[in-house]
Amino acid sequence: MSFLDIFTDCKNKKNHNDEYFGIGHSHIKSIEYAISENKDFLNAKNISIKTICLLDDNFKDSLPFESQIRHFFYGKNKVFAWSFKVQNELKASLRNVKCCFSLFGGNAHNIMGLVNHPEPFDFLMSHESENKLIKGAKLIPLNVIKKAMMRQGGYPETISCLRALRESYSGEIIQFESPPPIPSKAHLLKYAGPFKDSFRKYGPSPAYLRKKLWKVHSELVKNECKNLGINFISHPSSMIDSNGFLIEKAWDLDTNHANSIYGRALIDQLIVK
Repeated sequence: MSFLDIFTDCKNKKNHNDEYFGIGHSHIKSIEYAISENKDFLNAKNISIKTICLLDDNFKDSLPFESQIRHFFYGKNKVFAWSFKVQNELKASLRNVKCCFSLFGGNAHNIMGLVNHPEPFDFLMSHESENKLIKGAKLIPLNVIKKAMMRQGGYPETISCLRALRESYSGEIIQFESPPPIPSKAHLLKYAGPFKDSFRKYGPSPAYLRKKLWKVHSELVKNECKNLGINFISHPSSMIDSNGFLIEKAWDLDTNHANSIYGRALIDQLIVK
């Protein structure tokens, strides 16, 4: 290849519009907020990012009911499938993209352990000392925690969506890890939302227990992604504090989501990978 060919090739790459498409549930909102706040940056980089949130009104009827999702895993004659609306959206949006990314689910650990259980429980992670367990809590084997999480709290829907996306698109897919937990009890109580009554009755779970459940969830999703040929990208290292929790400036005004600052960090991971 001549110098002129190299120069022309580099110039074309520089002017190429990198297109990305993302799909997911509520956690994808952090990226959507970041896209809105960083239009000048993305335009300067010739980057286009289109997203759809399956919880938006346009797509709220796009997935099976929970009972149907259970049949996807435990029944022989039920098969998960996107609605025609989502299928058409995927077909149109994935035609020329550089990469597809997803933020499916990501709240199974919160559903399982955001609120203190009436009968406090704890479990041991690998290499964890029993001295760190909640005093008086019932000790649950780790494999039982994993099996329980896989059967409830939206996890089956997460996996069914990942499988369906893999079947819909043969190119590169990235599943972003859900955000780390917010450690502040005061923040959780202030922005309790639908958990207000539960917090009043039982209180938020200890932060370190919520972090362990988050790690279990991430490990389960990561393993499923590996089986499906999907790249699992962990949280941005700049978005956690010294104890492994979500940094304060990235907290959204609720109990379990990250804001546009976190979304921008995910975009940076996407475009520099």
